[in-house]
Amino acid sequence: AEGHALEIERQVGTAASTTWALGAVVQSVGGAFANSTSAGGNASSGGVSTAFQETFETVASVLVDTYPGITNLQLAPDGVVTLIYPLREGDEAAIGHSLLVDPNRRSGALATIEAYPDQLAMVVGPLR
Repeated sequence: AEGHALEIERQVGTAASTTWALGAVVQSVGGAFANSTSAGGNASSGGVSTAFQETFETVASVLVDTYPGITNLQLAPDGVVTLIYPLREGDEAAIGHSLLVDPNRRSGALATIEAYPDQLAMVVGPLR
């Protein structure tokens, strides 16, 4: 049981590390690329520029490939799912989904937003 608990702790730590790494990239390039057609491309998914989407996908692909157990990464500015990497068949329906309006996801989304300033990781799920 102790070994199983340590494995869960490792996986949660990995997920948190991945989220913080991606968050740092989003913050560093977000002002330059997000919601801007003048920063290297046409607005594509949910008002995010093509250049920002490409940067997100590049960084997310490295993180998903580097950290075992991470199945996908999502970007949800203002609580709306805007980007998913990798975008697999069936995931398209999640694009544009408002996590703050969905009663099944609202509490988890709010807890994540509230934890962010204190650099706390939130585990929500599994969600289907």
